[in-house]
Amino acid sequence: MSDWQEINRNAIEQAQASAMHRDYFVLRVDSQRIGKVIEHLPKIGVLAFVPTEERVRRMRGSRKATHATEHPVMSGYVIAGMGYNRPSWYGIFNQPHIFGVISRDGRPAAISPASLSRCFRIHQSSATSLPGAKSLKPGDSIRITAGGWQGHETKLLDIRGQQCEFVVNLFGKEHRVRQSIEGVEAA
Repeated sequence: MSDWQEINRNAIEQAQASAMHRDYFVLRVDSQRIGKVIEHLPKIGVLAFVPTEERVRRMRGSRKATHATEHPVMSGYVIAGMGYNRPSWYGIFNQPHIFGVISRDGRPAAISPASLSRCFRIHQSSATSLPGAKSLKPGDSIRITAGGWQGHETKLLDIRGQQCEFVVNLFGKEHRVRQSIEGVEAA
């Protein structure tokens, strides 16, 4: 795990604990430099984080070996939390790799507490944190336990956040289906 990912996890935990004591905004940043922004903003008093999801990929040249990596859910955006003694916007925009802030009527738009809690749920819904999904990876046999395809057994194609993708056979034709990972289990 890289340094920015550790800083990001710590910032998310801190943000969850102090969600009511800060105002949160969405900053537009260079999508290639999200890690640098997350490392640098706390130095000027801004709590910065980005919800991430874990993506599992098959390793090159191997049929079974997989590699899990964390990727930002919102590429090019960072959530910034500022307390009562917030730095000036000029100071924030003067930082490298920050392009702007999401605004409404010319003023920075604060994220509502309900939207912020949805952000935390997105972050917590990555494949490794879901019960029963810890052992699932692309290529595994699964049994569908909820939804219109309940009772079918098939192969898991992909996991992204709370969604999984698999193929079902309907009248001799294969169809790709995406549904909540909570509705599948290992077969």
